[in-house]
Order: sequence, then C-alpha cells, then structure tokens
Amino acid sequence: SWTVPPVICSGHGPFDLNALITGNTGGTWTGTGVNGSTLDPSVLNGLQVITYTAGIGACGDTNSQSILIAAGPLADAGPDATVCGLSDSLNAVLLTAIGTWSGNGTFSPSTAMPSVEVIVSAPGTHPFVWTVGDGQCTASDTVLITFLDSTEQAWVYAGPDQSLDVIDATTLQGETSPGAAAQWSIA
Repeated sequence: SWTVPPVICSGHGPFDLNALITGNTGGTWTGTGVNGSTLDPSVLNGLQVITYTAGIGACGDTNSQSILIAAGPLADAGPDATVCGLSDSLNAVLLTAIGTWSGNGTFSPSTAMPSVEVIVSAPGTHPFVWTVGDGQCTASDTVLITFLDSTEQAWVYAGPDQSLDVIDATTLQGETSPGAAAQWSIA
C-alpha cells in the first residue's frame, strides 16, 4: 500500500514516489509523468492516476490512487537593476498570492509588501528573493540589484566634435565611467 499526499506542487521538482510506500519497496510505478520511481509534477496538472504494482512469485497486487498536482502560485520579483547609492525600490508583481521579501538588507515598510525600499550596508550585487504562497504551494523569484558606490563620480565624454561636409556617416567615440550604462541620443 501507499499513502497519497494531500497535494504535490508542480514547482516542487522531481518527487520520489517510494517515500509514499508503507512497507517494503521493490515494485513498479506507472502513470503520466512517472519515470522509474520518480514523478515529475512540472509537466502535470490536476488529478493524476498513479499505480504501484508489487509481487512475489505468482502473487501480486496493484494499487491505483489519484494524486492532486497543483499548479501553485507564480512569483515575479521584477527586473534586475543597477543603482547609484545604497538604496533602491523593489517592486514585485503581485500575481496570484501574497508574498515576502528576503535578502541582505533593511526593508521598509515591511518585507510582506510587494513594493518596498531596501537599504544595503555596502556596494555590490545583492540578490533579493520574492517568495509567494497560496497555503499549499510556494514559488520564489530572485532579483539582482547592483548598488554602485555613490562617492565615486560618474562621468561621460561624448568624444571629439566632428564636422561632416561630404560624407554622411561617422563613428562616435564616447566613453563613460566603468560600469556605467550610456545611450546615444540626437540633441
């Protein structure tokens, strides 16, 4: 015999069906998404009939039961960013369930809000994780924020002035401070 779990979340990852057996293992598992004794819930949704067959010699038994595969919530922590200074606004997308932020920083007003201000103690790239749950399943997404030292002066140089009389194309030779993102525009 085997015990049916209350629910398996599709984002759970591979699930060892042998952990559900009461007694000795050694039988075979069959059903959609089953490979050996592993169930891959990421390709399933809803009730799935799973069968365990075991036997000794000419004696055998089969036990089929339905397992509920729940799609679970979705998590979206927002886009990665680079900021000047030691604080930034984190803006998770509230899709299907409430969530919380975690990471190395001070959050305001609360880690349980999708939009928060975070302050870190040192420049560098810091990961922040937005985790959501619907009571049965959880999901998380990580956003990477690169905090640049605000005491370092950012600079930009567009390159030497050019006059185009006969030709109608040129190469611009701009420069920026290391790590800066720049974009050309027509003045």
